[in-house]
Amino acid sequence: MPERPRRSNWSPYLSLAADFGYMLLAAVVLLGGGGYWVDRARGAEVPWFGLTGVLLALAVSFQSLFRGLARLERAERERRAKAREPSRGGPEEGPR
Repeated sequence: MPERPRRSNWSPYLSLAADFGYMLLAAVVLLGGGGYWVDRARGAEVPWFGLTGVLLALAVSFQSLFRGLARLERAERERRAKAREPSRGGPEEGPR
């Protein structure tokens, strides 16, 4: 049976980076665009709602990024802890 290719340790982080990019784009378009629309409808000279929408989009996107990083780091710690545990159920190996 052919050996299975080993998964890269980078793939979850690359996936998170792509998710962050799409989240940032969508949030800026929706929240910034919505704020711009409100500013235009009100006839505002200074686009406060548009700026607030963009800042809110940045905050939401970075919060999502940090939560994803925390989830990945927690999974990595659990994987390392599991790898350090001695295997159970098998014969004990040691000096005889």
